[in-house]
Amino acid sequence: MYLEKTLSQKSCKIQMCLMVGILLTVVLCADSPRKAADYMKLGQYDDAMRVYADLAARKPDDSRYLYNAGVAAYKAQKFQEAQEYFDASSLSSDLGLQQQSFYNRGNALYKSGESEAEFEKKTQLWKEALDQFDHAVKLNDTDKLATENLQFVKTQLENLQEQEQENQSNEDDKQDQDKQDQDKQDQDKQDQDKQDQDKQDQDNQEDSSEGSNQDPSSEEDQEDLKKGDQDHENPEKPEEQEQKQSSKSDENQEEEEASAGQPEEGKGNETETAATTMTPQQAMQLLESAKDEAKALIFKPLENKRNQRFKDW
Repeated sequence: MYLEKTLSQKSCKIQMCLMVGILLTVVLCADSPRKAADYMKLGQYDDAMRVYADLAARKPDDSRYLYNAGVAAYKAQKFQEAQEYFDASSLSSDLGLQQQSFYNRGNALYKSGESEAEFEKKTQLWKEALDQFDHAVKLNDTDKLATENLQFVKTQLENLQEQEQENQSNEDDKQDQDKQDQDKQDQDKQDQDKQDQDKQDQDNQEDSSEGSNQDPSSEEDQEDLKKGDQDHENPEKPEEQEQKQSSKSDENQEEEEASAGQPEEGKGNETETAATTMTPQQAMQLLESAKDEAKALIFKPLENKRNQRFKDW
């Protein structure tokens, strides 16, 4: 009996030791502030942030875990997550923790804006950072780091706005220059088109003038061609042309002979004047001479100069 009782007591002690060991193992393996601090020392900031976030979830009344999770996220360069943790820890009733939360959230906001390329988003993030530093300075005006960061971010924001204005001005100037160049090209093209059109109109007008204003030689050529066409339409035989030419020569000769028989102007008066002074014998001789000339004129045959040609029809 004694032996059995002794064995039973030893068995209970062994079971208790096993239970204590299991509990210690569970406790040692569970997340703890010490474990998170070890991760921070080793530079394993993602693991430290995970442990602090788990502790904050298990102990929501302790804002220090949220703050420490924010510090770990900031060192891991996860600035968006750091902002969220610091924003949550700033709600603590501990003013010191509030002031540090505002300060570090300002740092996280500035870092987020520093990597932002878009002007509007960068400006918005840096303005929020200024607001966070301002809160930190108001809670503790002796915080030299908060004051320096406030002034630094303010200067950076002013420089950013000036740079943006300069870039905008340069962009406007470039757009104006591009517009002027485009307008000049359009105007040059319009002027060239107008010159080409004017030249074409002038060429058309010159061609029209040449067609309506022909030179005299052209008109004479056309008239000759017209006469030639008429002659071609009413052709004459060679005999008829020769007869017409002979008739015309005979008429001219008769006119010359008739005019030769007429006294010239002034001669009649001289004869009359001479008759008043000549002797009767002279008058008779003059009369006989005039009769001979008249007779010769009357009976003188006309000389026919036509060379008649006969054709065997």
